[in-house]
Amino acid sequence: MKKYGRYVILLICIVVFLISFYKVAIHVKDYVVGRSDYKDATEIANLPDISDQDKLSSSEDFSKFFKDCDITSLQKKNKEVSGWICIPGTNISYPICQHKDNSYYLTHTYNKEINYVGTPFIDYRCNNDFTDYNTIIYAHRMKDKTMFSALHSYREKKQWKDYPHILIYTLDKEILVYKIYSAFKGDPDGISYSSNISSEDDKKEFIEYTLANAEYNTDITPTTKDSFITLSTCIDSKHEYRMIVHGVLEETIKN
Repeated sequence: MKKYGRYVILLICIVVFLISFYKVAIHVKDYVVGRSDYKDATEIANLPDISDQDKLSSSEDFSKFFKDCDITSLQKKNKEVSGWICIPGTNISYPICQHKDNSYYLTHTYNKEINYVGTPFIDYRCNNDFTDYNTIIYAHRMKDKTMFSALHSYREKKQWKDYPHILIYTLDKEILVYKIYSAFKGDPDGISYSSNISSEDDKKEFIEYTLANAEYNTDITPTTKDSFITLSTCIDSKHEYRMIVHGVLEETIKN
């Protein structure tokens, strides 16, 4: 009987090991496929490799980066593609999508393939043309440092000083240049995630909240006449907090 019991325990251990190995293998596959898919997306959109663009810093640089951008070709693969996001000084350069909910693109790539790497996506409550007072974009924090993992570098003021801009290429072929003014570890239910902000009081509350929670002072004080972008990703697997980066629209460049 004791010998039988040992066999049962051994069998259970083997099953647990195989299940764990399978899960790890699936994750590794998703990482590899995800990297390949987004390399393809960069080529389809006719954009340079962001890893070669550390010195992007001026309007002229931004225009040059996006001068041949072809969002239309990406939309042929998925009509929910809504633009492209690029943050100079990081590896963040991806198509942005929007679905009817905030869960689909957590588990699908930009070409609608199932993959837990996901896609940066606009909150379903927001307009996909970035005309809202606050446009919210989410993406995963991946262990291989892809997607929005690099947002965490903005907890250091030096990163902000060197690379303060968020670039969005829109379906109207415009480059929206946002300047980061606030970055912090925040509440996933906080005011940062407010949409449909319209009253003057609500706008002031939003600005005051984002400034009060910032982990360092950028000496940038937005006004209620400005418009904003909010980028969000996870801090850790517990999902109790988010890494939140706020940018204020600084310039619109016609491409």
